[in-house]
Amino acid sequence: MKFIGYCLKQSLFFNLLTVFILICGVISLFSTRREAFPLVVMDIMTVITTYPGAAPKEVEKLITLPVERALKEVDGIEKIHSTSIEGRSAVIITIDEDLSSREKEKVKTDVQRAIDRIEDLPEDVDKPVVNEIKSHQQPTIEVNLLGLKEMELRKYADILKDRLELIDDVSGVEKRGWRDREFWVEVDPFLLKKYHLSLAQIVASLNAQNINLPGGTLKQPGKEFLVRTMGEIDTAEQIKNGVIRTNDLGMSTKIKDAATVKNTLSDEIQLTRIRGHQAITLLVLKRERGDSIQIVEKINETINAFKKITPEALQVNTANDLSYYVKRRLKVLISNGWFGMILVLASILLFLSRRMALITALGIPFAFFMTFIVMGFLNISVNLISMFGLIIVSGMLVDDSIVFAENIFSHMQRGEEPHRAAIIGSAEVIRPVLATVLTTVISFLPLAFMAGTLGKFVVQIPVVVIIALSASLFEAIFILPSHCADFVNPQTVRMKNPKWFEKMRDIYMRTLQKALSHKYKVLGGAVAAFVLALIIGTQVIPFVLFPARGIEIFLVKARAAVGTPLYETRDKMKQIESLIATLPAAELDTFTTRIGIIQRDVHDPFTHRGSHVGQVNVFLTPDTDRKRTADEIVRDLQKQAAAIR
Repeated sequence: MKFIGYCLKQSLFFNLLTVFILICGVISLFSTRREAFPLVVMDIMTVITTYPGAAPKEVEKLITLPVERALKEVDGIEKIHSTSIEGRSAVIITIDEDLSSREKEKVKTDVQRAIDRIEDLPEDVDKPVVNEIKSHQQPTIEVNLLGLKEMELRKYADILKDRLELIDDVSGVEKRGWRDREFWVEVDPFLLKKYHLSLAQIVASLNAQNINLPGGTLKQPGKEFLVRTMGEIDTAEQIKNGVIRTNDLGMSTKIKDAATVKNTLSDEIQLTRIRGHQAITLLVLKRERGDSIQIVEKINETINAFKKITPEALQVNTANDLSYYVKRRLKVLISNGWFGMILVLASILLFLSRRMALITALGIPFAFFMTFIVMGFLNISVNLISMFGLIIVSGMLVDDSIVFAENIFSHMQRGEEPHRAAIIGSAEVIRPVLATVLTTVISFLPLAFMAGTLGKFVVQIPVVVIIALSASLFEAIFILPSHCADFVNPQTVRMKNPKWFEKMRDIYMRTLQKALSHKYKVLGGAVAAFVLALIIGTQVIPFVLFPARGIEIFLVKARAAVGTPLYETRDKMKQIESLIATLPAAELDTFTTRIGIIQRDVHDPFTHRGSHVGQVNVFLTPDTDRKRTADEIVRDLQKQAAAIR
């Protein structure tokens, strides 16, 4: 009671504190970054090694096994999983989750050093690439280009890629469906014999042409020149005119005398299609501190400006926009906040005065803004997980304020002076309110101790809930009594309860008296109701971990016989594409097809590659705009797909 009295004496300070919190909260709300998922280190590392042209058995023997042997000396690794396919080795390392953060960093460093020390890899193998999987590596949005021939698509995709990389907080843009440019030098063996040449001479000529080397500095009195040998090959004509050998008479034999040169692209090992058409996809990755919504807005502005300089036949569209889910949940959070404020004001006005209702409702924005301020200090972003916690707690924030305000108001009705009513009313309810908040906090605490990768995501829910409840409790104990004492005048407020409330209270009192008179029957009925509810909840109501509502993406994965050529797999996938294209426009947004690879996302370490596999990513319209759920659509497609072979 003493500290409540002290707070009432410092009412000016708490009034200024309230204004300060509201102002800082608004600033934090607009400055906090918004993203789909929190920054989480998965404790998973990948070691990817490319060995072009090697069979899976060779890859396993010459690359995968040496990598695994090198990793055995590293302490702190829980599991090693490896995959060896044609031309590629992937080793997935799972770090022991029980280690501390410092120990995990040491394990990551030791893994990199162990890989660097490997010396028995083949000479023509690319250097192993060690990568750490993090949640922010998920692409923020996919930009698709289609409608032109491949060479034209490549030109415009390069231009758009450069523009997208200039956007603030874009860490990089990856290309999918892209083939590197190549010059094919096809040697005629009969011409080699005619000119007495060898393949080694032609290779040496090509290597001598395609160079770009510094040659030092040329110094003259008062001047210095940088000398550089510029000989990079850009056109097929440069290769054709490359000199293989010359004689004393100045006669020379050129590459075009013994070979033909073609300007082409690398062989296709994967195909990317959008709605059944060849396409190039740009995957936009953001920096750790980037705001997903702002980045996507700038990307759309860049795309709109880019379309003005491109042919009409070129189609540029977006898919898999993660900012959409962030904006949708933000809309839910904002609407919940407004509805909460309105309902709280409406309900409190029925029992309390107008000023008391406004003072009580002030606890909602105060708790929210205080939460955003603390989230900023803890480096917690506004994401799908933290917003879920805010939505859960939004209905609890005003409960303790209502209890404090009602009890203070009741003492005013009995004739107590405002300051005296604030002290006595607060002191009477502080213990039960504190116990109520603590029980809610304790119920959420187990989520904070979940292990594994899921626990790293879920931990933000209890943290946000505890921060919000603590802020609401702080406002109810320290600020609300001061506001009630300063701004509520018992002489100007309605001091009597409305007649309908008096009748409701009389009915309740009579019902309570009857229940107390038959307490064993009431207790037995309560136990029976509990048992019945338990049976219905466990036996009648089906359990679904993740409901189909709200799902806008599903995958269609297909496998042909091992060894099936890429283009034959493409023809088989066309049947699936045609089936998906029959979905009505109200349900189907777009779909992308990848042939030659199956993976959950662009950084999926458990990727399956091969010319005999394919995958269709189907993007549905928002759940609220269609009549069927994703589950119903998938079941219907499965029935129709049964006839595809």
